Amino acid sequence: GEKVVAPFMKKYNLSFPALMDPDGAIKTLYHTTGVPESFIVDQEGILIKQIIGPRDWAKPEIIGFFRNLLKKSLMQK
Repeated sequence: GEKVVAPFMKKYNLSFPALMDPDGAIKTLYHTTGVPESFIVDQEGILIKQIIGPRDWAKPEIIGFFRNLLKKSLMQK
């Protein structure tokens, strides 16, 4: 919950939004299966990728994935 997430984000200086789902609406909408679970959502709110399980977010292929997403997003503007 928020009591755990907020200090974690502050400790690691994370500035992106973290969704809290206390009533389970998002769980139902995206058919989540457990934690950790990550969702990559575009600026229109469209789910691009659902990732189940832990990931090493510093891996070159994951960083490349996000760079490509950002590049596509900037090209559409």
